[in-house]
Amino acid sequence: MNIAKTPENYRRIGLMGAAVVAILAALIMATTIFPFGSNTYTAELEHSAGLRVGEEVQVAGVGVGEIRKIELDGQHVKVEFTVDKDIDLGKNTTAEVKVATLLGTHFLLLSPAGNGELTHEHIPLAQTRVPFNLQDVINETGDLSQKLDVDTIRKALNTVAKTMDASREEFIPALKGISELSEMFANRSDDLGTLLESTSTFSEQLANSSDDITVLMKQANVLMGELLTRRQAIHNLLVDLRAIGTQLTSLMKENRDEVGPMLDNLNTTITLLTRNHAKLGQVAELLGPTARYFANATGAGSWLDQYMPGATPDNLRCALKGAC
Repeated sequence: MNIAKTPENYRRIGLMGAAVVAILAALIMATTIFPFGSNTYTAELEHSAGLRVGEEVQVAGVGVGEIRKIELDGQHVKVEFTVDKDIDLGKNTTAEVKVATLLGTHFLLLSPAGNGELTHEHIPLAQTRVPFNLQDVINETGDLSQKLDVDTIRKALNTVAKTMDASREEFIPALKGISELSEMFANRSDDLGTLLESTSTFSEQLANSSDDITVLMKQANVLMGELLTRRQAIHNLLVDLRAIGTQLTSLMKENRDEVGPMLDNLNTTITLLTRNHAKLGQVAELLGPTARYFANATGAGSWLDQYMPGATPDNLRCALKGAC
């Protein structure tokens, strides 16, 4: 459908667009003013305790809503907040203002309790708590001061003062020692930091090697179990070794007269062999060729095959041949 390009049509299109934008804005405002999917409750507090509009409402540490309004109601504070519809708040439900961070943010902690529902969706003052009140601290301190024995405290402080004055000479060096110790720690801060870092690294390495250490401990356990299993066998072995030692001792005592000269002769023989070590070496070197020649001479049969001219005297050969 074609729309004629006339001023009247442009005016209608502009009005329609403005109406759509207004409807969207109204819907957005409605979602912020009228919470959908949640119920609205009120709680009566002794004081605001720093609670602000927009801060969170929690149940068991989980966010379930937010603070909508904080206003003065007589001598107390009335807080309006929302809670998800799936959260059931019994008639004994309590509310407590908690500090969320050190920067001063807070949240309202709800603790559902009891059967039924809250009367008029309202948590009364008797079921709410806030952080400490300065006036309560002063009142408690005043009650405590009335119970204290001021005279006894004064005497105790005087005694402490006299004692400190009497031990001034010992107390001042102690303070100096503490000061020097603090200065040393300050000067060694880098070394202490390095030590702590090394300790952290060592702990990390132990943590990373925990599996290996566990395996090592298991293997040690197996070894100890095997030793316990073989304990009787090891005991029997030690008993046998002790018996052998006893028998050897008795044998040496009984044969001392024979063993002594034998050991002396053995020492003499060892001394002689040591003295003639070089000659024995030469004999060992010549023994090889001699054994080889002897083997060659006897290897042809059951006789000695050896030619030695001049081994016998001439007159002996003449006598044997009869030609002298």
